Amino acid sequence: QLLDAAEQHDFDVLITGDKKMRFEQRIGNRRVAVVVLSQSKWPEVRLSVPGILEALQKVTPGACIVVN
Repeated sequence: QLLDAAEQHDFDVLITGDKKMRFEQRIGNRRVAVVVLSQSKWPEVRLSVPGILEALQKVTPGACIVVN
């Protein structure tokens, strides 16, 4: 439902901490791209900001990138 809502609201990218999403959902058929964060706690996410920004520049619709 989250991917559907993101597409309905014209999101280009969904950033999530749900590491299982890429295995449980068919992302390849989507208009939205997915960036998965390997860390979900703010101190670790904050350190990952450069990788997140890089992923946002590279990811394309229907693709999924995991940021470590």
